[in-house]
Amino acid sequence: MMEDSPKLTLYNFDDPQYDNCSYVLTSPRSLKACSRMGVKPVDLLYTPPTDQDHQICHLLYPGTLCSRLHNEQEDLRHLKLKLCLEERNRILKKEQLDLLNKSSKENTVDNFFDNSQMDNIYSSSYGDNKSQYQFHEYPKTAWMENSYEDKVSRFKFEERMKELREESRKLRLDLKCREKNLLNTMKSAAESSPPYSARSSPKREPLLSSLEKKSASLDSCNSRKEKLASRSRGHLKLTPKDQKILDVMKSRRENERACCQRRQMLHHQWEREKRQEEMVKSTLENIRRKMIRVANLKSEKNLNEIWEEESKKLEDIDATTPADDGSMTHRSDQLLEELIKKEEVRVRMSNRRKQKKKHQEEKLQDLTREEELMKKMLQEKQEMDIQRASQKKQTMVANNVAKMKKVNTERFNKYKTQKEFLNTQERKIFDKRLERSRNLKHQGEKEKCCGRKAVEELAEEQKVQTHTCSAHMKAQKAREDRLHREISHASNMKRINTYLELWKEKTVEHLSEKEKRLEEIQAAREQQMNEARASAHRSMILRNKLRQYYDPNNFDKKLLEAELYIKMGSGIQTAAKNLSSFSIS
Repeated sequence: MMEDSPKLTLYNFDDPQYDNCSYVLTSPRSLKACSRMGVKPVDLLYTPPTDQDHQICHLLYPGTLCSRLHNEQEDLRHLKLKLCLEERNRILKKEQLDLLNKSSKENTVDNFFDNSQMDNIYSSSYGDNKSQYQFHEYPKTAWMENSYEDKVSRFKFEERMKELREESRKLRLDLKCREKNLLNTMKSAAESSPPYSARSSPKREPLLSSLEKKSASLDSCNSRKEKLASRSRGHLKLTPKDQKILDVMKSRRENERACCQRRQMLHHQWEREKRQEEMVKSTLENIRRKMIRVANLKSEKNLNEIWEEESKKLEDIDATTPADDGSMTHRSDQLLEELIKKEEVRVRMSNRRKQKKKHQEEKLQDLTREEELMKKMLQEKQEMDIQRASQKKQTMVANNVAKMKKVNTERFNKYKTQKEFLNTQERKIFDKRLERSRNLKHQGEKEKCCGRKAVEELAEEQKVQTHTCSAHMKAQKAREDRLHREISHASNMKRINTYLELWKEKTVEHLSEKEKRLEEIQAAREQQMNEARASAHRSMILRNKLRQYYDPNNFDKKLLEAELYIKMGSGIQTAAKNLSSFSIS
């Protein structure tokens, strides 16, 4: 499986084309680096937050805290990857040094095999147990005793490994503390959060008190985290670099907390102003409706009073008027005049009502326009607030990014200077070793010429032996193949012969069955022919007897008459069969 899988290193394991691969890493160097640093290859992969975790985190905490936690996890992953890459580069450099040492050893020690001085050096550097040396312990030679120890000694290597292990242990402890604190805060928030019915109840606490409670809970959680961190780190001695990182993280945390509190206060203030504006609008609308209702009631009361007065006047006139004819005509004229006046009054009242309705409609239109203007103003204000908040957020993000860039550039410059210094030292040591190796090569080349002839003779003898062995093996293999083919051919021929015999037996049986059937069919046909001949013979005998008994002419006539009688009786007129056999007399 590992041979079929692609070569995955610490540089290309994040490539999206290897997403469906069953392995994270396949390169032995990268796997060795991860094992030395105590990091699992799965922990180096990018793990995006799921939708469910995102929803839970947003319910319990604000959005900035969720993103900050995710960013911290990503920073920790990048740090692990960086440490593994550094360890891999060290392994690669050591392997290159090992190869150089091996090549120099082949050029020097093998050629100086007879030299007593080189034997003494070899025995003093290696000792008796030569198989004990592993990857980190290199065999020393005369030109390499001091230079390699100056470059990378075992003591320095162990110190570096201890430092890296301490850093990884600290990172693990920090991760565990953060996970525990997150779980505790999530549990406390879930216990303290009221049910849905309590949340949807009309009686609510004031916004400032809820904000104070939230800030108090956040402070308590932070104090708890600090206590746990102090307990877990009480027995650890932090390096100045780690202390600086912690101070930077704390300052960032405090700044973000202050920004969150400011943002929450501004948001709640904006909500309060919005509610006040809505209350003012609702009160103004209620006052307007009350005024319209009062005006309508007043107009109805005035109309009723006018009609009552007119009806009273008419009743008084009817009571006071006498029953004479002249008085009746005068009364009718007065009634007509009063009716005309009433109609005029009604027309005036209807016109006034129409004017009032128009005036009310105009007022309603003006109010709707004012409401639309107020809505537009509110929308513009909301948009302006959102733009200001987004601008503030962008500035905060830009400042944070600039700070992070500064920190990263400082770290990168420090690392670069350290790396350049180490490279210069390595280059100097490498140049010294090259000079020593060249001198030793010049000395060894002289003795190589003497040893080459012996080596060539041995190589020729080995070639002859290998040639003879290979020829013998080929002949033996060809013989075995031939025997195997003969055996398989004989077995195949046996199978074919048995198959042919069976086929012959089956064909003979089949042919015999066919012959039997043919004989039976021929016998049945002959029997039928004999029966037909016998019946024909009998009929001929009977016919001859009848002809002998009767005259032949009378017999034929009687037959024709009988046939004609039958045909005449049935009403079918057909021609006679054999008119040539009789003559009409």
